[in-house]
Amino acid sequence: MRISIPRLHLALIALLSLGLIAAACGGDDDAAAEQAQSGLTEPTNDDAETIDDPETEVSDDGATVSVQNPDAAEDDDPPAADDDPPAAADDDPPAADDDAPPANGDATVRNGIEIISLTGTAEGDPAADGDSVGVRYRGTLDDGTQFDANTDGELLPVTIGTGGVIAGFDEALRGLRLGETIIVRIPALLAYGASDEALIFELPRDQTPPGMMVGQNVRLGNGVTAEIIEITDELVIIDGNPPLAGEALTFEISIERFQ
Repeated sequence: MRISIPRLHLALIALLSLGLIAAACGGDDDAAAEQAQSGLTEPTNDDAETIDDPETEVSDDGATVSVQNPDAAEDDDPPAADDDPPAAADDDPPAADDDAPPANGDATVRNGIEIISLTGTAEGDPAADGDSVGVRYRGTLDDGTQFDANTDGELLPVTIGTGGVIAGFDEALRGLRLGETIIVRIPALLAYGASDEALIFELPRDQTPPGMMVGQNVRLGNGVTAEIIEITDELVIIDGNPPLAGEALTFEISIERFQ
């Protein structure tokens, strides 16, 4: 539901008086640079602490469990009963290793993020909260579109657990060692949050600066950057959500330096 001027009352009228500092959209390189500088940093909306993903299951103690395949068909005919009783199971089966990496090709879920693969030869101690590391990464959307990467640039400095990056990225770094590469899929609620329709609003076109275009970024009077998503004869429609709000993000990540 879009919010019109009557519903915004004096709050948005104040924004109009502050002028909408228009900033022309940069090219792909500018967008990538902005992402590299701040795209992984704390989003303007609060990171969610929980996730409800219908295709995954996480135990109460946060242990890693296998992703269930929702498309797997059940057998029409159950197997015939075995007349011979099975051998008695051990009273105390060996405990599962919660810290074991996923086998290649077998996705697992850990604290809400899906670990697709973990490869490479590990060296040294695993990364933990408080460690300052230099990170190489590549980020893509579900359709394969790359939205950010520093594969040819400087390492991204991260101090794990301090909130300097999105919650899912922090979680992917925990336990990672030098020499390893992890591929994770981070749901929207652990990235930039769900898209909030309350942040999509309409302004009278005759009360906005001239020369505005669809796709252009504008800076509101409160410092928030928003995007013009539609212009009609009467209205300018602006989306104040983060550009990647509502998107699940897949990252390929490696730690190349402990500082």
